[in-house]
Amino acid sequence: IEVDEKNKIVTASGNVVIISASEKIEADKVTYNQNSDKAIAIGNVVLTQKDGSIYETDKAVLTNEFKSVIAIPLFGKLVDKSTIRAKKLEKNDLGESFFREGVYTACECDLKNDETPIWRLESKQIKHDPKTKTVYLKHPVMKIFSLPVYYLPYLSFPDWTVKRRSGF
Repeated sequence: IEVDEKNKIVTASGNVVIISASEKIEADKVTYNQNSDKAIAIGNVVLTQKDGSIYETDKAVLTNEFKSVIAIPLFGKLVDKSTIRAKKLEKNDLGESFFREGVYTACECDLKNDETPIWRLESKQIKHDPKTKTVYLKHPVMKIFSLPVYYLPYLSFPDWTVKRRSGF
């Protein structure tokens, strides 16, 4: 750990682990600027959510007392074993997550290593609202074996923490 008291910057290297109320962050290196309340985590970054979902990324920027996160790119294994991949994740302090140019599938496959699932939903934006426990997709395309099957302007469904809920 290196501390720059003059500039109020703390840099931790090695097996860095940060635990907050909503998640655990692991990385090779984290630099935290106390003046701007901004931390940058790089190298093998793993974000473990309190619901059990695990997100992996190359770089994460954490602000607002680690409540807000930006991760580029993102690979996630959700608690129900489904997977998600996105070019960018933006999570705000309300807990809402926005996955930009996302791919979601319930198939147990490795999207990080470009394994192609049997079916997947691709969307320009995927929003997860933890308060309503709902996932919202904007302009989703369902693909089966990489062939587009249908398109909808919008789609919403219960998130991975809900066992059963009526409606589509």
